[in-house]
Amino acid sequence: MTKDVINQQYRAITRLLDAKRLNEAFAQIEGFLHSGTLKSYLPKLEELKISYQYMLQYMRQGVKDPERHHLYLQLLAKAYELAEHARINLLDEFVDNYYHRYRYKNELAQAYSLNISLQFLRDIKFPVHPDTLPPKEYPDLREIQVKHGLTIAAMFINAWCNDAWSTDEEQYALQFLTEPIRETDLSLLVSAATLSVMECFDEHKVRFLLEATLSPCEEVAQRAYIGLILIIDRHPTRIELYPEINARISLMFDSKLLTDIYIQLLYSQEAKKIERIMNDEIVPAVLKTAQKIRNMEQEDPEDNDINPDWESTFDPELTDKMREMTEVHLAGGDIYLSAFNQMKNHPFFRQPQNWLYMFDPIDPNVYDLFSQSPDLMKNALYRLLMMGRFSNSDKYSFCLTIHLATKGQQNAILSQIPEADNEMYNDPASKADVSGIRSQYIHDLYRFFTVSNFHSEAFGIFDKRIELHRLALLKEMFEAEDLKSIADFLFQKERTEEASNLYNLLLNSKTLPQAAIVEVYQKSGYCLQKEKRYEEALNRYKYADAISTDNLWTMRHIAACYRLLKRYRPAIEAYHRVEAVEPDNRNVTLQLGNCYTETGQPQEALKYFFKLEFLDENNPKAWRGIAWCSLISGKHEQAKKYYLKLLAADKPSMSDYLNAGHTAWVMKDTEHAIRHYGKALALCEDRDTFLMFFGKDQSTLTRQGIDKDAIPLMLDLI
Repeated sequence: MTKDVINQQYRAITRLLDAKRLNEAFAQIEGFLHSGTLKSYLPKLEELKISYQYMLQYMRQGVKDPERHHLYLQLLAKAYELAEHARINLLDEFVDNYYHRYRYKNELAQAYSLNISLQFLRDIKFPVHPDTLPPKEYPDLREIQVKHGLTIAAMFINAWCNDAWSTDEEQYALQFLTEPIRETDLSLLVSAATLSVMECFDEHKVRFLLEATLSPCEEVAQRAYIGLILIIDRHPTRIELYPEINARISLMFDSKLLTDIYIQLLYSQEAKKIERIMNDEIVPAVLKTAQKIRNMEQEDPEDNDINPDWESTFDPELTDKMREMTEVHLAGGDIYLSAFNQMKNHPFFRQPQNWLYMFDPIDPNVYDLFSQSPDLMKNALYRLLMMGRFSNSDKYSFCLTIHLATKGQQNAILSQIPEADNEMYNDPASKADVSGIRSQYIHDLYRFFTVSNFHSEAFGIFDKRIELHRLALLKEMFEAEDLKSIADFLFQKERTEEASNLYNLLLNSKTLPQAAIVEVYQKSGYCLQKEKRYEEALNRYKYADAISTDNLWTMRHIAACYRLLKRYRPAIEAYHRVEAVEPDNRNVTLQLGNCYTETGQPQEALKYFFKLEFLDENNPKAWRGIAWCSLISGKHEQAKKYYLKLLAADKPSMSDYLNAGHTAWVMKDTEHAIRHYGKALALCEDRDTFLMFFGKDQSTLTRQGIDKDAIPLMLDLI
């Protein structure tokens, strides 16, 4: 069988199981097993079929069985497991996927069982405390480092590529949580278990992750929390089949924790947008500013006076953008993705565990950098890297890059790092708090799933829409206030469709605070308006208007929706409400003129266009409105005056030339009409487009006295 056939058959089975069509699923699983080399799985299938037939027989006989539901869930769970393990084993024949390549073809992983890894990692004694730097000399350190590296690599592969732990393996894993294992190693085991369950659901590993959330090590606990969320999102149907696991998850997650992880995951999806801003806007602007400074420094090397031009060296827009990026970073945004991606070609990153390993200065790949650097810079570098400002893989990238540089380049880079007693190092906000640990780990996961050679293992977790509030196991845990925070985040990031769905959910909630109802109606309407769902948006705005009458923002948007729906008469009424509060609002004045024009009331429209010209004497929109209304009202001299003003302004539009041509023609100035029409044609994509626009105005021309039969002749003259 090919990979595609294997996956298609597996999906067909899971669809039947999702629909609770168990007998049909059993038949499909049997065919699945017979078509491959997995006949050893058939006895397990036969046991499930017999158990199910007994259940059906008891039901037919009317036997009351209080355990029936529980047994049914077990049968479903085991059917899923059997089908999934069959799929995994069949796909092992295809090694283009790293998961399957490592499963049975990694000698290192075969040599180190989970138990053996536990024994070594428990007994290892590194000469370093988490808050101190590695010593310059220590007997047998290199040997310990090498064996430690082999052990954690084997531990990671064993946990990741094992489709189902045995009960003994689960107990060994749980011992990791109670033994004196280094936080760096234990957190890596949590990550490996997470990746494994995402590939193939395993209740043993899920139970391990549940226990890991109780770890006193925050890095371990937070990785376990995030892992469980990703697993629930990946296997929402599967996890519902384990009542004990469901109950524990319901007890350990609260709304605040879920909301923080939810927003951090959503923030990760902004990484590409942030990367584009950094690459296209900030980096070029910084380089330009740096060149400007260098040029000013070279103007007069003997002059020590401060150059007054330096006050304007930094572009205010750049400063604002950099400040915005700093705020994004502090909130959890990933602003360093592009900066460090180029540094990830080192052999260190060819090993999957290194993308998710906590930054560890005792790691042999970076140890020499610390041990060889001068103390002052070593301490500064250490403190910089131990802060929570970079993801772990970015810290390794930075150190590996410096380590490969020449001595002179190293000194140049390290000398730019502030001294160890700098204020920023003593600022508690600069260190990784619990939320910062979550953000850092999610950034590491994002790199593993999108940048690394292992990105094919991603399952699209960062590409697909993340909607934790829709998951059956989690949705009841969210409080309305926290759902609003999530919706507001999506709203701020202009992800209006996702925000709209959440606002709709909130509006149906009975726990939404009264003070927030108007805002939610407004934002829901705004999202719908951005999606061009104007009728629905209008209804939302009307609800907001009914609760909070005379809210100016709401009134403006009600008017806008009427106008966009081409319901101009109610739009006029709505704009007049706004006008009563803001009589000199230029946009309202303009839109009233436009709406009166659309309702065939050019004289009323002219009043507003003239008022707009009075408020802003150089407003082309006012001139355009006056010119058109004058033309259709028969005030041709006035129309000509304003079209000439438009044509003399910067970049007149195609419609300006077209309407100027109409005006000249009705005034019997054929030569100027042809000239204006020619320029309008030149601004169109092609002649057909021009003819389409011209055709829309034929009735206007005939009403102004142009003979209908003359129109085709004019078109031939153009």
